[in-house]
Amino acid sequence: MTPQTVTLAQRYVLESRIAAGGMGTVWRARDQVLARTVAVKILHPALSEDDQFIERFRREAFAAARLTHPDIVAIYDTGHEATFDDNTNRHYIVMEYCPGGTLKDALQQAGPFAPARALEVGSRICGALGYAHRKGVIHRDVKPENVLLSEDGDLKVADFGIAKAAFALSDLTSTGVILGTVTHISPEQAQGEEPDARSDLYAVGVLLFELLAGHPPFQADTEIAIAMQHVNKAPPSLRGLRADVPKRVEAVVFHALAKDPGDRYPSAEEMRSALETAIYNLGPARSYERPPGVLGEEASRPGRSRTRRDGRRRSRSSAAPAPGAAPKAAPASAGDRSRVVGDEVDAFPMTPGGTDPAPAPTTRVLSPDASDDRTRETPRPASAHGTTQRRGGAIATMAVVVIAAVIAVAAFNSTDTDPGESPGGGPATKAEGDARSRPLDVETVADFDPHGEGQSEHPEEAGLAVDGDRSTAWTTETYDDALELLKPGVGLVFDLGRRRAVERVKVISPQPGYAFEVKTAGSLPGDETGFTDVGAQNRAPAAATIDTAGARGRYWLVWITKLPGGDGGTASLAEVKLLG
Repeated sequence: MTPQTVTLAQRYVLESRIAAGGMGTVWRARDQVLARTVAVKILHPALSEDDQFIERFRREAFAAARLTHPDIVAIYDTGHEATFDDNTNRHYIVMEYCPGGTLKDALQQAGPFAPARALEVGSRICGALGYAHRKGVIHRDVKPENVLLSEDGDLKVADFGIAKAAFALSDLTSTGVILGTVTHISPEQAQGEEPDARSDLYAVGVLLFELLAGHPPFQADTEIAIAMQHVNKAPPSLRGLRADVPKRVEAVVFHALAKDPGDRYPSAEEMRSALETAIYNLGPARSYERPPGVLGEEASRPGRSRTRRDGRRRSRSSAAPAPGAAPKAAPASAGDRSRVVGDEVDAFPMTPGGTDPAPAPTTRVLSPDASDDRTRETPRPASAHGTTQRRGGAIATMAVVVIAAVIAVAAFNSTDTDPGESPGGGPATKAEGDARSRPLDVETVADFDPHGEGQSEHPEEAGLAVDGDRSTAWTTETYDDALELLKPGVGLVFDLGRRRAVERVKVISPQPGYAFEVKTAGSLPGDETGFTDVGAQNRAPAAATIDTAGARGRYWLVWITKLPGGDGGTASLAEVKLLG
């Protein structure tokens, strides 16, 4: 074949060969109609002679073409022509061109990935798989060679559904196509059973093992021997091969590698949630701004934060308020939480004396037109931790703290200003704000879902965003599609009790990569349009800070506008602090 002389469909001019595999050859081509570079996969001539294969191929190609997701290679066109040197009628697919190579190339060039980087890659792949699964498309051939890299390093999962057309599941040895990918085949596929979404998750587990160890979990002299190892043999210990892999990371990988599909993660969303939690455990400042930059920076340093996530799908509350009704206030937070000694545990919030946990905010029922003196108040029970006072030297320390507090109160009363506000009444300067800002007391926190059609967003969990414990979090319900396709947003509203000046808002989440806005209002409006915008962040890291420049308001809204990764799933807020 002479690529310079071959033009498909009178528009795709073949330029150079990119790669060759079991199904065919991939070419870099020029789309003369739209003046863009594309990739063209041309199937082997032998496959074009099988009428049943051609029918399956067309059906699966059309299904894959309907997948529109930022982490899935776009399918532009499909067809067949006999314009090659041998005059053989060959079928082809025209798809998005990704010049960055494959994940396999990156692994071969740079070696095993840092744990955080491998988890980020797995999370993005699970996001793409979750979207495809909801559309009824199973990949069946997830492997590093089918994960492409765009020019700026973004991941793109390729060949969705195409494997279904090529794989002869009833006879493992009937085609070299299966033998070429047996290193990532699930046990049920190796036994000739019909795969489902959990089969893809097994393949993701194999891929993660390969990224961390540098090779797949099962290796043998023959392809059949490898397939039987998938069925009968337990994978080797990751930590035995690489000591710096945390136990929790190994646990996520092995959960996906369970032999029985029922023992794996039930969905790609659940596995993605587990991967994101593991990322959060590795370091609280992980950012998804460039999540798949597999050749980029090293993983972040280990941190001490953790999140408590059970991985269950969440549904709307059955006891939801009517549209326009006041949002429900958060119930009491859990009293005494059991805590472990060692890594990944944050201390409880302490008073300035360093002895007792800070008092929990009061739970109130919010009214859209609530004034400062018309809010019903119910004290939330304080944590049982720290009820015993330290004796001896601690008494002297407490005395110093009390004296300091009296002086601070006197100074506050003499200036009649809020923290974060200058004595002249205007916003404090940056230097003054940095020196004087402190967390403001939140009297009430509630879910805010004005576009939820009378439903609510786990109001019973809202208090977890202000309990001082990063291991707990308020979580949205689970969405099947991108949030922006369903409604403008959802979030939490925080009542400071009266108008206060706020310098910064700190938001901590175990699920980075989401987008949110911070808004404020003097009285509680019916929806987000009644608030004043004070800041926003796109693809937020695990620990994000919004500079509000001394804006004043009683009600503060953290308004989530996009879920992590930009697709369906959930978003979580572990801690929100308003500093003034």
